[in-house]
Amino acid sequence: MARRRLGKLEVSEFGAGCMSISVNYARDAISRQRRLLGENDPDLAASLLELARIQAARGEFDDARAAARQALKIWSNTVFVDPAILLDTRQLAEAPRRLAAA
Repeated sequence: MARRRLGKLEVSEFGAGCMSISVNYARDAISRQRRLLGENDPDLAASLLELARIQAARGEFDDARAAARQALKIWSNTVFVDPAILLDTRQLAEAPRRLAAA
């Protein structure tokens, strides 16, 4: 339950356009998830993907790519992950490089 609340808070702040606040909430959620769930939990990967999206929107492409790659690493060890989520994460992991080069 606490994981969901943290996730919804980070997403709602991002939707409101408060990206600096969103990054702080996302990092706090990720820190708590790492402590509570461990390094290989799919919920941690989902939070890392949200952080990557926020960072890409802020133009922090290297950080976004790193967070997306961490999420992919976790999901690669997961029994089942929605293919659409994997595709979105892979695209985000590579898109910042293409955007920075443009």
